[in-house]
Amino acid sequence: MSLAVVTFFYPNAHTYLAGFLNCIRHQTKQDFTLLVFNDGVKNISDAFNEYSHTILFVDVSGTPTQIRFQAFEYLKSTNFEKIVFQDIDDEMTSNRVAVLAELLDDNMIVSNDLSLVNNDGILYAASVWADKINDLSKFDVTYILKKNIVGIGNSGIRKDVLKVKIAYSSLPKVADWFMFYQLMCLGNFKVLFTSRCQTLYRQHQDNMAGVKEFNKQRLEYVIDVKLSHYYGLMEVGFSVDEEIRQLIVAQMLLNFNHGLQKP
Repeated sequence: MSLAVVTFFYPNAHTYLAGFLNCIRHQTKQDFTLLVFNDGVKNISDAFNEYSHTILFVDVSGTPTQIRFQAFEYLKSTNFEKIVFQDIDDEMTSNRVAVLAELLDDNMIVSNDLSLVNNDGILYAASVWADKINDLSKFDVTYILKKNIVGIGNSGIRKDVLKVKIAYSSLPKVADWFMFYQLMCLGNFKVLFTSRCQTLYRQHQDNMAGVKEFNKQRLEYVIDVKLSHYYGLMEVGFSVDEEIRQLIVAQMLLNFNHGLQKP
């Protein structure tokens, strides 16, 4: 089966390119096309001139969510039967492409574990999902209703998944969660989870996954992101009234408790 490793490139991504390409070159499986969705970088082939394997550039533009939707539409028209996603600012273990490609033989969506690295690429938390999900276990859409666990950075799909028509909304702040929720729900897909390979997930200020200090500011951010996710799902026809109600209550309690703590 033909295989693509897909990433997204943008003007500030040059910082991460060397680490990304190093991971690509050291994959134990090399018979794939590197497909780069390019968001506004001029002469992009120059940035990848040291990469000697098969590579394809596709121009995209818009918000991060719009670009994700454009990428999915483009992938529908290709001959790639398996697609492994990898964010440009993350890295991965050398077996990741091989493991996901093999597991996609019998599964429509495969999600792998994350190990967290700081902005300098230094590991500080390994296998963050392994103690919550067993290797080679499956979960359905109800599992990700409140958990952002399946995204571009740690997933692979068979192209047939993209036959499911999903709706666009500008409201969600995490495009991947919004899109994969729809794919799983409307396509009735289960996800196979594996801890046999890792995405080395770089932690930025606005990352949703990871081990962080849950102070008031961080909790406010998490609630805001989840509300934007549910409002987006509601806009395109999903019933998430109870989830929204619970978050609004949590938001009110957070503000109330913070008010009590003021001198």
